[in-house]
Amino acid sequence: MNRCISAGVCSLLGGILLAQTSLWAQTASPPHPMPPAQQAGMSQVPSEKTSDQLLAEALQLTLRHDPYTFPYQISVSVAQGVVTLQGVVESEFSKKRVEWTASRVEGVKSIRNLLQVQPGAVTKPDWLLKEDVERELIWSPLVPARAVCVQVADGVVYLRGEVPDLDAVYSAISNAYQAGAKKVRSYLTVKPHVNRNLGSPWRSLP
Repeated sequence: MNRCISAGVCSLLGGILLAQTSLWAQTASPPHPMPPAQQAGMSQVPSEKTSDQLLAEALQLTLRHDPYTFPYQISVSVAQGVVTLQGVVESEFSKKRVEWTASRVEGVKSIRNLLQVQPGAVTKPDWLLKEDVERELIWSPLVPARAVCVQVADGVVYLRGEVPDLDAVYSAISNAYQAGAKKVRSYLTVKPHVNRNLGSPWRSLP
């Protein structure tokens, strides 16, 4: 009887020991290897942006916040500090303004201005169109400075004032269209020089 009990106890202890050994072997076994795709995903670290990428972002931000360039969709690319501008603008003045604004951003070495001028392609707000027309008139050699009053309503430019001759009238109208006017209504009056024989000094230019 005692031998049977001892044998049963030994068998029970042997089973417990075998079970613990099996459990230890399972926990000590090496982990399963991760799939290659998952390993590659964990090893990838976001790369830092290059100086050209940072410069392109700075240019886009500058053009979006400039009051004279924000209406235009300008594509900017940068390669070793050389900036390429592509897109459509209203006038030559706007084209030069975009280039000038971009050139002031730190890090720009040179600019390839590939912007296309298409009057009427982009609708400007009236306040911006008014300022662009006034700037075109200021730079015009045929229109006396501050002699023309500019008003804008729904893209239509109204010109009023006194100019010395018809050349100034035609130049003012042309300047308004170059600035992006849909239509131009001229109410300019011609007031000749005191000396009628003097004429415009610009007629003698080659």
